[in-house]
This record gives sequence, structure tokens and C-alpha cells, in this order.
Amino acid sequence: MRISPVVEHVRQHVPAFEGRVAGGLDTDVVMGSAHMKPPAAYIIQAEDDAAELQSQTSYLQEIRDSIDIVVVLATRNEQGNLEAELLHEIRRQLFLALAGWEPHEGYDGLIYNGGELVQLDRSRCVYRFSFSAAFTLGRAAFDDRSGQPAETWEEYERDRLPRFAGGTLHIDAIDPMADPNLNKPGPDGRIEHEVRMELPHGET
Repeated sequence: MRISPVVEHVRQHVPAFEGRVAGGLDTDVVMGSAHMKPPAAYIIQAEDDAAELQSQTSYLQEIRDSIDIVVVLATRNEQGNLEAELLHEIRRQLFLALAGWEPHEGYDGLIYNGGELVQLDRSRCVYRFSFSAAFTLGRAAFDDRSGQPAETWEEYERDRLPRFAGGTLHIDAIDPMADPNLNKPGPDGRIEHEVRMELPHGET
């Protein structure tokens, strides 16, 4: 999942952060260099989970991408009591902005996977909210995507094949045109009919 659209969406629709939203790849690295004034949020690319293949004739596989919204709040003591209400309000705003939102074309809407406390000390409270959304790898799942670029090697190789321009059908009848001197009933090895089909523009 691309992080930049999520960052921009949270900036626009979660007013508690007042625009203080950034992206990252690792929670520990981000927290070691978190310099934005709290409350602030860091959008982290988390794991992806792959399901079993759905088809034996084409590549279809559901992939679920996860993201973490790492929220940093200021605290006045190690108990963090003064920030509990703000954390609850931020969660409400995140639900409103992200639950069911489709982060990119082809993705399902985001779902909430839970949250957990990451750090609490005299200066700050760090809490992580996790969301995920699924998409299907392989364009065969979508009838209207036949003209889209290949997503897998199988599709890439298929796209390189020449278009089907036509074919010839040879018919060796079983009966009643079979020659009794050769084989009765047929087929007797003789071609009684020939049918040719040509497609003017070719088909895949």
C-alpha cells in the first residue's frame, strides 16, 4: 500500500494533529527521530499477509496490507492520565477518517485491527493503531481490467504472445460419409470438410 495517500488523507481528515502527519518504514527508527510537536502521527508501512491461490488456471491471490498509525502525545507524568481523553478523541477521528476508506484503486476499505501502547514516560505517550486493507493480485479477477498492465509473470508472458488471427478446422466425419473400404464407421482418415476462420483484428 502506498503510504503518501494515507498521510495526506489523515492530514485532511484528522484535525487533532493539525497537519502534523508524516510517513515512515519502521516504528523504532521513526520514534528515534520524532521531532514534530505533539500531538502528531506517523504512518508506518507494516506487514502484508498473502492468502492461498484462488485459481488453478490463472494467478489470483488475496494480499492484505497493514499500516500502523503511531500517535505521539505529550505527557505530564508517567501515568499519562491527562492524555487519556485526547487519545480517545484521536481514535474516534481515525475511525471516522479511515474505517471503510479505500486507500487505492483495487483495494477494499480499511478495517481496524486494534491498538496498543508502545511507550509511556514523563515526556510522551506513544500509541499504535493498526489498520489493513486487501486487494487481489492478478487482473483475471476483474473483467474490466483486460487492457491493464500485467501484474504477474504469467500475465506478462501471455501479453507477449501474438494475437489469435484465425484458425482452420479439418472435419473427418464418423458417419454416414465414411468410406466402408477404409473404416466403417469413421473417422476413416479422409477430410470431408474444411472450415477456415479469420479474425480481422485478432483476438487475445
